[in-house]
This record gives sequence, C-alpha cells and structure tokens, in this order.
Amino acid sequence: MSISHELRRAIEDSVECRDGYILGCRRRNIWAPDTSFRNNRGNALIASSGECNKYSVHGPTGEPIDFFLYRNHYLTTFRAGPWKKYWSEDFFVLWAYIDSCWEIGDTLLVVHENKGKLQIVELPMNKVVAYEKLEEALDDLRTDPPGRLAKNTERAYHICRFCPVKQRCDATDHLRGDTEDWGANYKT
Repeated sequence: MSISHELRRAIEDSVECRDGYILGCRRRNIWAPDTSFRNNRGNALIASSGECNKYSVHGPTGEPIDFFLYRNHYLTTFRAGPWKKYWSEDFFVLWAYIDSCWEIGDTLLVVHENKGKLQIVELPMNKVVAYEKLEEALDDLRTDPPGRLAKNTERAYHICRFCPVKQRCDATDHLRGDTEDWGANYKT
C-alpha cells in the first residue's frame, strides 16, 4: 500500500462517523447509504480538540453508529450552514440511542459552523421527548418499505430533491397510494 493510501486510510479511520440508519430518512439510509466524506471536516474539527474521543455502537439493525464524546461524557456532533429546525429531531434520536447504550450527559454539544464562524451550542436533552423520537425512528425501520420523510416538510424540501433514491421512493409511494403529503408543488 502506498504512503498516500495509508495516510488517507488513517484520516478516514480517525474522523469518519457512520450515522447508522436511524437518522434522517430511513429509506435513503437503507437503500443508498451515504459514503461521502462531506461530514468528516466537522468530525476532524471535533477530534482536533484533543478532548473528544470517538466510539462506536451497533445500530438497531446491526449497522455501526460512530460518535464523539467530549470528556468521555457529552455527545458531540457537527452541523454546518444556517441552523435548521429539523436538526433537533436527529439530535434527539442520536442522543437517545447512544444514551440507551452508553452512560452520557443530558446535554448534547453541537459544533456549528456558519459562514466561517464557529460556535458550540449546548442543547439540554429532554429524556422523555428523546426516547419518543427514538421509538418513532425505530418503528420506521421496522416497516417494509422503510419509513420516509414527510414530503411536505422543510426537511424534505432540502433533502428529497437531491436524494439518490428519489425515483424509487416516489414510485414506491405511487404503488402504495402514499402521496397525500406530497402537496401541489412536489416535483417527481
């Protein structure tokens, strides 16, 4: 193996975090798992603090879920761009799943970068709400086909139009008659 391949492998091993299937759109996560390197710059930033360690647990279907803990206690994640309200659902689901496997603090830390400015957002987690969101996500994984985003939401507006399985997802919805949340402006 060449030196450049060894270095790339070392970088990927230290900063790559696999989210598993429970975050975001379950259909996309199962039908076309994201293997891009796009989130790794944020993970590299978290890892560079020297205070965050990377851990891994098995997801509900056996897939790996990687995560960082600040001082081995506070779940820490990264987001970039303008703050989106729908991120909170993923934060609750991720926190609850990791909390169910690991003893962690009741605060989630978000390393947030927007327009070149970095801030750390402390989000107290409501255990009841978080575990309810986790149960909804797990229910979505148990269905066949897997659950999907409601297509009339802000989240779907940002995600579905770029989804690599959009055609398959829309065709599945047509076959099942599951189009009531598409709305007049939904583009297939």
